Amino acid sequence: MNRKNLTGFQAWEIVCDHIRLNKRITSVTKINYNSRVSGNTIFYQGGNRSGGEEEGMAKEDFIKAFDAVKHLNVINTNTIKGKIPNSIYRKRTPFIAMLLSAKLID
Repeated sequence: MNRKNLTGFQAWEIVCDHIRLNKRITSVTKINYNSRVSGNTIFYQGGNRSGGEEEGMAKEDFIKAFDAVKHLNVINTNTIKGKIPNSIYRKRTPFIAMLLSAKLID
């Protein structure tokens, strides 16, 4: 699957389907996040984030971020700096974990 041909909405659906089936996303550095989809938000919890509290990423933010970075040759936490919405800037690692877990990047 070529991510460059996907819309942000299509990528959102792929990631949500993955989370519904697996309940987990894993970062490049092997941090596991328990995850779930509720309404228009992906919730995740794990690693050293937010003192163990659950965090969420809104569908709108995910779609904007994906559409902004899908054409990059390499997608990682460094290459997406300055390209994603400020609202998810500190959520770069879970965002990358979502893409990696759903096999939208490798």
